[in-house]
Amino acid sequence: MIKVFFSHINTSNKKKFFFLFLTLFFKTIINFLLLFYIAKVVNVSDFGSFTLSFVVMSIGVLLIDYGYNLHSLVLDYNNKEEISEKISSIISGKFYISTLLILLTLPILYFISLDETSKKVIIILSISAIPSSFGNFYFSLFKAKNNYKVETNGFLIQGLLLIALITINHFLGSKDIVTISIIVLITKITYFIYSFFQFKNEFSIQFRLSIRNAIQSYAKSYNYGVHLIFGTLIIYVETLFLSYFSDMETVGYYQAGLRLIMAASLFGAIITDGFVPEISKNQNDKKFVTNKMLNLFTFLGVFYFLTAFTLATYFKTIINTLLSSDFQLIENYTIYIILIILCRAVGIVPGVILTSLGLQRIRARVAIFLLLLSIILNLFLVPFYGLEGAFMSFLVTNVLLTGFYFYYSFKEINFINFISLKLIFLLLCYPLALFFISKDNLLHLCISILFCLLILLFTQKNLNKRNVKN
Repeated sequence: MIKVFFSHINTSNKKKFFFLFLTLFFKTIINFLLLFYIAKVVNVSDFGSFTLSFVVMSIGVLLIDYGYNLHSLVLDYNNKEEISEKISSIISGKFYISTLLILLTLPILYFISLDETSKKVIIILSISAIPSSFGNFYFSLFKAKNNYKVETNGFLIQGLLLIALITINHFLGSKDIVTISIIVLITKITYFIYSFFQFKNEFSIQFRLSIRNAIQSYAKSYNYGVHLIFGTLIIYVETLFLSYFSDMETVGYYQAGLRLIMAASLFGAIITDGFVPEISKNQNDKKFVTNKMLNLFTFLGVFYFLTAFTLATYFKTIINTLLSSDFQLIENYTIYIILIILCRAVGIVPGVILTSLGLQRIRARVAIFLLLLSIILNLFLVPFYGLEGAFMSFLVTNVLLTGFYFYYSFKEINFINFISLKLIFLLLCYPLALFFISKDNLLHLCISILFCLLILLFTQKNLNKRNVKN
């Protein structure tokens, strides 16, 4: 299906899309497999402790990255002396951010009221953020030179090592979250070592640790970092507030719902990852950009329409399959989870348009405003409504985020079009069939997924025919 979707991309770009797809696949799927595995083998409270620590690691990576990965894509690699100086400055910047985060994390953990196991896991995964971030940066330099294979290999090595070590650990009978955290740290260090040697072989950098150069790098990469940091923090605010106002079990339930939301969003991220550079290079060709966005919005609209009804019908089976029966409580919040998935789906194409057309400043302003709003909402909702308050806050934030993105992007590109009557008929038949025929079990879920794939193939063929006519 993905091959059909990218069939109109020229041959020179297909290889790039292939490696971009594989990189994002290994980068995200492995993390989902890890978290879903942990949900299977530990209790809800331990799952909450691990996912809270995982969030801390993700924030650490985000802060150390500081938008450097995006900035590296626009550096002038023909000027070797200048590139050496800039990369050296960025590495200095990352080093001092890492040092500061370690110095801040240790006293915070000392005073915060968490159990010893949670503190150990947070420390281990916080340390993991450092090699992970440095590895990400080294690989971004290869992407800037149109060499995407190196990064794919790095994530492949990391993923395969993680699976191997988790499997060995599982059969040895050790399933505690501290041991699993150490395994994650080992894979991140391996990932960094591979990236460093690849970087050293490709680039001749005269590195000099300098506070002055580090400060210069913060100023130059500021615009790249603001949107990424604030935009991503929006996803994690509820988890942090729940960990403060509630217990680890509540965090575990919320994280289970959040991981379902992120898993549902994965397909859209994989499909759209390669669109940003392509649209950026052709942003002056309005017809090309419009057609691409029309097709993408239609295809993703159909996909998430089917996803929403499938998830609503088979929610219990999906929880038992991906997580465990211990997480059945989040069935009470199904409507929040589905609405958030749909909001995030609608915002995918507007996000691509804003980024591709160089309107990152709009995204940054929206992200800052909504992060502040999210903090205020959580301060009022989480202490009084607990888990439901966290879902309510996240839903409101996503509705507003999608609304802002939609408004500003639609002013630039009209990405909405009518779909064929045959496709409308198929889409209407699917929920009716689920209502009258389906049962909430694994067999019916697999059959439904098969029908969804057929509808998506039909959708893409219709889009291809429309392209030919245009």
